[in-house]
Amino acid sequence: MDAVVKSVLFGEGVKMVSHHVPVQWSYPDPASLNAYKYDKAKAESLLQEAGYTKGADGIYAKDGKPISFTIRTNAGNKTRETLAQVASEQYKAIGVDAKTSFEAFQGLVTQLTEGHPSVEAVIIGWSLGAEPDPYDIWHSSQLPDPATGQTGFGFTFFKSAELDKAIEEGRNPSNGDCSIQARKGHYNTFNKILNEEQPYNFGFSQTVLAVTAKNLQNFAPGSFDSYSGVEKWWFKK
Repeated sequence: MDAVVKSVLFGEGVKMVSHHVPVQWSYPDPASLNAYKYDKAKAESLLQEAGYTKGADGIYAKDGKPISFTIRTNAGNKTRETLAQVASEQYKAIGVDAKTSFEAFQGLVTQLTEGHPSVEAVIIGWSLGAEPDPYDIWHSSQLPDPATGQTGFGFTFFKSAELDKAIEEGRNPSNGDCSIQARKGHYNTFNKILNEEQPYNFGFSQTVLAVTAKNLQNFAPGSFDSYSGVEKWWFKK
C-alpha cells in the first residue's frame, strides 16, 4: 500500500491499518498495530502451506481449481480504478489471478448492502466524520442477510462478540465514563481486533487538496468540512 500511496495518490495520503483515520481523536497509535508490509515471499509461502501448487501459467491452484477472483469498483473513480489495476498486478505477482471490473456505483453499493454472493472482492470508500462510532459499519447487527432481506453496511460479514462489545462500550460505556480517554481505550481494542483479524485491507486515507483564489482571506477548512468558518471568509481587493 505504500507503493500505491506514492504512485496512485502521488504521496497525498497515508497507508491505513485501522478503521479510524489520523484526523479523528480515536485514531490508534500505528506503532501498536501490525503494518503488514508487502512481502511476496511470505505470501507465496502461505499459499503453499495451504496446499496450493503453482501451475505452468504461474497461477496457484488446489484440487484443479486456480485461485481466481474479480476485484470490482465504481467506474469513473480514477483513483479506485488505478488501485484495482495495481492490486491486480500485485496479486498476479504472487500467483493469484485477480481480474478487475468497473461498474455503476449505485448498482455495486446495492449488491454490497444486500449481501449479494456474486461480489468476491471490492474497492470502496467510507466517508467518516468527527464522531468515530463505527457501529453502522462493523457491529454484527449490521450484516446483510439475503435470506431475510435485511440490508446493512457490514458486507465483510465479519462477526466477533469481542468486537461488538468494544463498539458498544465505545458508544455507551457501561460504567458511565463517556470521556474521550475512556472511549478511545475501547476503540483501541476495536482497532486491534480488526488489525489482527484483517477482515479487509484498509487501504489508505487520502488527503483532500483545497484550491482557492489568492485573494480569499481566512480560508481555514476543517478536517471534515471544507466550508468551516465560511462566515469569516472575505476577498482582498
